[in-house]
Amino acid sequence: MMNSPHCDHEGLITLGPQTDVAWRAEYRSHRYMEDMSDSDIQQRMRDIFRNFMTINNVGKASPLSPEHQWHGFWRLRFVHLLEEFVQRFGPFPNGFDTEKGGRIDFPDPRSKRIQAAMTAIDRNGLEDGEFLVKYGKLEHLKEMLHSGIVRISPASAFADLAFNNAIRDNEREMSHWMYNPTLADLHPYLKTTEPKLIFAEGSAIRTRTSEDYYLLCLSASYDAPLFDDFDADACLIIRDPIAFRDRLMWEVHRVLRTRGHTFGPVTYVDPITQIEKTVPIALQKNARHSYQDEVRGAWLPQQGAKNLQVEYVKLGSLEGTAQLVSVG
Repeated sequence: MMNSPHCDHEGLITLGPQTDVAWRAEYRSHRYMEDMSDSDIQQRMRDIFRNFMTINNVGKASPLSPEHQWHGFWRLRFVHLLEEFVQRFGPFPNGFDTEKGGRIDFPDPRSKRIQAAMTAIDRNGLEDGEFLVKYGKLEHLKEMLHSGIVRISPASAFADLAFNNAIRDNEREMSHWMYNPTLADLHPYLKTTEPKLIFAEGSAIRTRTSEDYYLLCLSASYDAPLFDDFDADACLIIRDPIAFRDRLMWEVHRVLRTRGHTFGPVTYVDPITQIEKTVPIALQKNARHSYQDEVRGAWLPQQGAKNLQVEYVKLGSLEGTAQLVSVG
């Protein structure tokens, strides 16, 4: 990690006013968002709100519980962001201007889909790691249940502006922000070492994959707000994820004649504070999407393949190993 804040509090932590005061002081000593534009800071606020807020077990909007795996991660960053707002805009609520910053989206407990999803199944019967979820439209998920028809999309297709913020992403690129970088920090990413390339402000470094690839996205969580995020009126709960994975990976490989594939949980990377060099781009996403708890299959096409298209692959019936849930 280069010139990054000391974000070491990623697990369960002792919380309270003293912790927040210490984190604010920590941020003032290393103000890593100082060089970011106001629009980027406002976007970070929206990202943090969407990830830190959820619908609790009694159907109310609330922050993630302290026991949640992402609570410490996002709370630390929220406190740092609040201190940046104070340094940049003045005392609260300065800077929290919806006219300039745009709408802040987080789960709405009044949503009929969310309310229906809260009671559609007994969530106590879902054990972490023992199921996968595909959110979508009822008519498509019925086909997936009865015939095993899955939609395999090019990674490039997810950048379409027609998608909402939960779905739209550049799946062929990862970025990270380097605060006040030195020439030594930038050298691995540059084709030249000319000092004139070093500026006082921070630098955004982008890592890209040179070719397109195929994707199928699922979630490892049954989370009521995701029905709204994905504009879904149903989901398919896959109760035997290992068997499904094996059928999926082999059949897509066979039908599309792919030359390589992988399946696993997405590694979420905060581009402001983290750099990930060991996980391939196909299994990385900006941490703004971490609430989706994504698991995905990815396939490399035949060598030299261009202009990949959406493909439909038939796995065979999933009845008996999957449960269809409608919230429409």
